[in-house]
Amino acid sequence: MTITKIGTALGSALLLAACGGQEESGEFTTSDGEAGEYTIDRDTGEARMSVETEEGTATLRSGKDVPVELPEGFALFPGSRVTSNSLINQGERKGSMILFEADAAPEEVIAHFREQAEAAGIDIQMDATMGESLMVAGENEAENLAFQASVTGNESTSTGQLFIGRMPE
Repeated sequence: MTITKIGTALGSALLLAACGGQEESGEFTTSDGEAGEYTIDRDTGEARMSVETEEGTATLRSGKDVPVELPEGFALFPGSRVTSNSLINQGERKGSMILFEADAAPEEVIAHFREQAEAAGIDIQMDATMGESLMVAGENEAENLAFQASVTGNESTSTGQLFIGRMPE
């Protein structure tokens, strides 16, 4: 099961839980027929999910207060406020997707992440401006490290998304 399918399964589980009133946990089956379980803590908003796959157990933990776990050499922009953090683990595949806010211009925030990525040996394969959004993405094939940061905002405030993951084949 791919990281994308894990995220899709969690989204479906969250929708089911939202419809179920006080239901905080349950089971589901993926489109591939794999069985999974989820738990949602309504007080914190944190969601946890696990799916048994042919490659082993895949887990996802998501919420505002989930601790940020980034590879060595990476850090959020100073003073950032995490609005959501998702940790995905499946054997050697591990990733973090963080949604954040920062009191800085998008250009300053994206430069921060680009500098960290380049220092980690990431080959920048995309450096784009799309309207008011900035994006930088790439990978370090030798380390199986994938990276993507996108930021939008104005001169003093930015919102963004950071994904960093180890994705061995």
